[in-house]
Amino acid sequence: MPKRTTPPLSFGEYVQSHPERSEMVVLARRELMKASTRVLPAFLEELRDQVFPAYAKLASGNRRLIRRRLDPYPQEPTPEHEEVCNLLHLWARRFEAEADWLLGEALQTLRVWSHCRELRRSLEWMSVPVIRKLRIGDRFDFTFEAWDPQTVKWAGFSRALRCRLNEALRTYEKDTRRKAESWGLVRARGRYSPYNLEWFVLYQFGHMSSSKIAARYVAEKGLSCDDSTVLKGIKAAAKLIGWDHLRQRQTENRKTR
Repeated sequence: MPKRTTPPLSFGEYVQSHPERSEMVVLARRELMKASTRVLPAFLEELRDQVFPAYAKLASGNRRLIRRRLDPYPQEPTPEHEEVCNLLHLWARRFEAEADWLLGEALQTLRVWSHCRELRRSLEWMSVPVIRKLRIGDRFDFTFEAWDPQTVKWAGFSRALRCRLNEALRTYEKDTRRKAESWGLVRARGRYSPYNLEWFVLYQFGHMSSSKIAARYVAEKGLSCDDSTVLKGIKAAAKLIGWDHLRQRQTENRKTR
């Protein structure tokens, strides 16, 4: 496949292991929703056209709703939110996109869309912010004996200093990694394929079969991929975003754009 530049899914080397607290998963979900606007705009167009009007009507009579954050998605909506939440569930069910994190972000997206018409027009998705609560590493302190230029040449002194510094850095790295892993952090994934995220969107939300997705990418992008490649990519994307309920049917009952 052609190489593509992809945004990083973490700023460091370790992330929390729980999907809902993992920086890597949060950023991967953000890229997933960007992929949906590229390959399946009908997904968010329907949110805007079928759900947003009800939210706008509700918010117009209760301005505090626009300012209030409702993330995560309320499991038991208040009466004032019931109509909007019902419409959200219908929207998610039609696209087989029922996940608490996605419904919560959809609600935040509606809130922001009520502020800004341009973001609503461009189908800008509002992802949850990345929150880091753990501070792992200790301060790195290093000292070395003073250089006496009367008895030691600089070349020898600097060589000894760099050797001792490298030893201290190796120890510091080893201790910090051990501490991070003892706190339950895991190595962040360095590479991923945007095509996998696009294939996931088309398969899960767009109800396209893996064979038709493969044919589309061969025809439109000249990729060398087949049904098996696409299925592996879809499963990899699902694991990346913490999606544990991939649809099983290969039927196509929705038009994709």
